[in-house]
Amino acid sequence: MRVVDIPPGDGTKAGFLRSFADAVGLPGLHAYNWDAFADALSAYVADVDRPLELNHREMPRLHSEGDLGVYVDVLTDLANQFPGHLASRFPEKATPPPADRCPPAAAIAHYHLNRGGVTRVVANHLLALRANQINPPWAVLLTGGRAEAWSEFEHTLEHEGVRAARPTVAGFDYDSLYPGDAAPNPAGLADRFEKALTDHRATREETVLHVHNHSLGKNVSLPGAIVRLAERGWKILLQIHDFAEEFRPANYLHLVGALGEGANLYPQAPQIHYAVLNGRDRGVLQALGVPAERLHFLPNPVGAFPPLPDKLLSKAALGAACDVPAEHRYLCYPVRGIRRKNLGEAALTGLLEPDSTVGVTLAPRNPVELAFHDRWRSFAEALQLPIRFATGEEDGVSFHQNLAAADAVLTTSVAEGFGMAFLECWLADRPLLGRDLPHVTADFRAEGIELPGLYSSLTIPLAWAEGFADRFRAGCEKLLTDYRRPWDEAAFAEALAAKTAGDRVDFGDLDEDLQMAVIRRIADDPAARGEVFSVEPKSGLPRDGVVEHNAATVRERYSLAGSGARLAAAYGAVLASPVGPVTPPPHPGAVLDSFLDLKTFRLIRG
Repeated sequence: MRVVDIPPGDGTKAGFLRSFADAVGLPGLHAYNWDAFADALSAYVADVDRPLELNHREMPRLHSEGDLGVYVDVLTDLANQFPGHLASRFPEKATPPPADRCPPAAAIAHYHLNRGGVTRVVANHLLALRANQINPPWAVLLTGGRAEAWSEFEHTLEHEGVRAARPTVAGFDYDSLYPGDAAPNPAGLADRFEKALTDHRATREETVLHVHNHSLGKNVSLPGAIVRLAERGWKILLQIHDFAEEFRPANYLHLVGALGEGANLYPQAPQIHYAVLNGRDRGVLQALGVPAERLHFLPNPVGAFPPLPDKLLSKAALGAACDVPAEHRYLCYPVRGIRRKNLGEAALTGLLEPDSTVGVTLAPRNPVELAFHDRWRSFAEALQLPIRFATGEEDGVSFHQNLAAADAVLTTSVAEGFGMAFLECWLADRPLLGRDLPHVTADFRAEGIELPGLYSSLTIPLAWAEGFADRFRAGCEKLLTDYRRPWDEAAFAEALAAKTAGDRVDFGDLDEDLQMAVIRRIADDPAARGEVFSVEPKSGLPRDGVVEHNAATVRERYSLAGSGARLAAAYGAVLASPVGPVTPPPHPGAVLDSFLDLKTFRLIRG
């Protein structure tokens, strides 16, 4: 057996891993992090011609909390994986911290860990649990295999001593990635989930299976797999970020087309709990019949914001890259410009706000969404409107430079699940202007957030939107047809009357053609700006002290530590629940009924 003395290192993770690699002669260590180390040592141990013993005359000097435990855990994993190939010795009087031999606190499941809101939430949940001193600081992340964005979070997680294994569960990604294999197989998916769980020491008694967006219509096997796992005794927390029933007919039809109208999309059992992002969604699940004791409010955690670059330098870089006039106020709309972000209203804002330019930071990746985005971009360029697109893409400037250059953050979105934009701006020391979403912001206001720069609607004369009634009727007919609901003339008439009260209509209720016609009218006749009214008149930038007050409130109420406490309480409640039979909800149609209210339907969501 080859015996190698392992130097204790210089106190840093990189220094220790470098000295380890030099002592062992470890090839393939291309980065000084634990995942790279585990991969390199695994390959070495698997191929080595004789057994290897790692002799630690001194305990490794790893000063960052959690690093020593991760190191020991890697060695233990490989010793178990390659019996007789690897052994480790530590000083007799020193006891290394226990490896992660106990069950993970949570097995967190999402289709993928590519760039997106849920991926960010998953990473922040791990940090939130760690900030709340939940030990052991590790979890299992179950995905369908895609994890292109996860490397962005790994360094921070490692630094905080959080270890998150990422086993792939075959068939647990979007159905669209498995052409020709769309038949539901909930039993098979449940079996593969269970194998991944037990392979990583998860247990029914001590691990919460925390699943994100199980009913969104991305995978028709998942709802049934959840039922089967619950029937086998697993304790489950189903977190809803988005509903297939909320103006996503393609998702909904994919589900009911494969599973039938009576599919149990929202299973009920003592061991199945639900989590929601806002008060509206809590009301929806209450109407469905989810008991209060199994329904948890989990607003997304808001991470700390790094210091922004210099404002003048950022403004100069933005001007050079995106042709934003130096003398203009810059209103940054930091979103991916999908249809529901209401890009037409962002363009209108540029016309209405004097000496201002709006910047939409990112283009959509979805080809269907990109077509709407690019149509607005071409329209704005043709009319020379004060709005720029893709200011945060490769040809623009960084996200933080965009915020640094901004005089205010803008939002014109007509639909959000959580509404991070209503919180993050304050941590960036920037006020917020734009459209209010009361079903989202009611929770924030209840926590003490002040939002004086928002309006609930931006109305124009109905005469400017010629043909709106016909377009709204056609949109409503398509919506109800797509959701297999009968036409209701009385409900349509009531909705149309509400939307056109006083012979005015909200700009956000128009489709792209009508929005463009309104913008063209105002661009041709600046005096027409006086006919655009906000329900709550904007008063320019919020009063002094609001930014500081809101930033302090966000840090207090939505911090990682506070979110970790809420999440830990939810996990505790799930684990304390008895196991019982799984049934459909008492009122299975309540979710669809909640969202198919024509008064809330907007054409840019159709």
